[in-house]
Amino acid sequence: MYYKKIFLVAVVSLFLIGCNDKPDYEVEGAGDTSYSELTTEEIKGWLEDESLELLKLCQAAQTSPAIEALQNLNDVLNIASFEIAGKTVNKVDDIFEFADLYRVFTWNADKNDWDETSSTTEFKIIFPAKKGATSNNAVFSASAVNSGIEVIYSYEKCDYNTWPVDCKVCEDTYRLPSSVTATLTISGTEVARFEFSARYEGNNPVPVEFGYTLTTSDKYSFTYKLQKGAVNKFEMKVSYDGKTMFDIRFQSGAKIDDIYNSVMDGDNINDNFNLFDEVDGYMQLMEDLILVYKGDITGFATEMNAISEDYWNKLDDLYETWPNNENYYNIMGQIKKEKSDKNAAAFNKYITSELKSTKDGTKIAELVMVSEKHGNGYWNYYTWNGSRWDYHHSWLETWKYDEYMNKPYLKFKDNTLIEASVYFSEVFDMIENEWKDFIKAFDR
Repeated sequence: MYYKKIFLVAVVSLFLIGCNDKPDYEVEGAGDTSYSELTTEEIKGWLEDESLELLKLCQAAQTSPAIEALQNLNDVLNIASFEIAGKTVNKVDDIFEFADLYRVFTWNADKNDWDETSSTTEFKIIFPAKKGATSNNAVFSASAVNSGIEVIYSYEKCDYNTWPVDCKVCEDTYRLPSSVTATLTISGTEVARFEFSARYEGNNPVPVEFGYTLTTSDKYSFTYKLQKGAVNKFEMKVSYDGKTMFDIRFQSGAKIDDIYNSVMDGDNINDNFNLFDEVDGYMQLMEDLILVYKGDITGFATEMNAISEDYWNKLDDLYETWPNNENYYNIMGQIKKEKSDKNAAAFNKYITSELKSTKDGTKIAELVMVSEKHGNGYWNYYTWNGSRWDYHHSWLETWKYDEYMNKPYLKFKDNTLIEASVYFSEVFDMIENEWKDFIKAFDR
């Protein structure tokens, strides 16, 4: 789907997010560099209180009738899909691709398939609201406004009743919508509403703007928006009863079409960081907590590539000395440590991440990368005989080299460094798991 293409690249960019100095939107407290006067333990307690509130909202969402029904609709679409204009529909958001929505599909639990009825006035999917139920008490209805843009879709259709199997290439034409409105009802009561919109330039089927909002009767809302152009802007927000649960925004001069084509062609993304340009943005968690990113993605990627190239060149040179180099494993450990140290230094040089409070506008901590020894190293099967390394068929604890990795640490006002995974307690592990389930529910 065309808007999914843009969304895919937006999400890829999100994981590479940096921030320049002049975003065109304001974040309350984001410009303040003063540290909070709270102690590290007081901050931890405050963060846990904020996160427990989020945990409650995430857990409550799992019992939302609307989300449960949408999950089940996707489940039955995975059991049996249907087609519109020759294109397979196997999840709810596929429906927002079509302007011509006139048909009724009713789930037949006995056949585990859809009964299809033609219509010239409406589009409906009638199905069970709960998993395992057989009563069709939920109705997904949609109507669209035609954008006038047509897409020719080619697909292969085969007759498996013949031998050899007879396959032929077919073409269908469908029209893209400029907007789609959909509702979900359970037992006649509306429990969710969808609003999708897209804006196109000329006859280009790739929208320059699109947005999608899902709101439920139990006060949850999920929104994502993307504006494509010289400056691409992306926003994804989840809220409950008007209060922010999670909000991501960023903008970039990234060349979206070129990045997408590069990824689809299997190119190494590290070779194409120049396509991402500068990016700025932030993430907000609940009402009072934001994570602001600032950095130079191109500079970071360039240095990381140089570090990697230097690392492999040094290993290649070391391999040439095998098996007559007594210091072979010592040198290997040094090379690995050097690479890990340089990676951490590059991150801290080009990427700055700050955890801030919007309540009082203060900085809570900085996120920094630290190079550390990973585990206890690796024992090998070789022993030094005085002139070369000899191989043994048994596992001998004769020599080892160390592996290193980068770990995120929180840096507080007094320069105290605490490993993030240690600082964030089991409460935060619970939040992470619940949040994944929550987002998965909305995604489905």
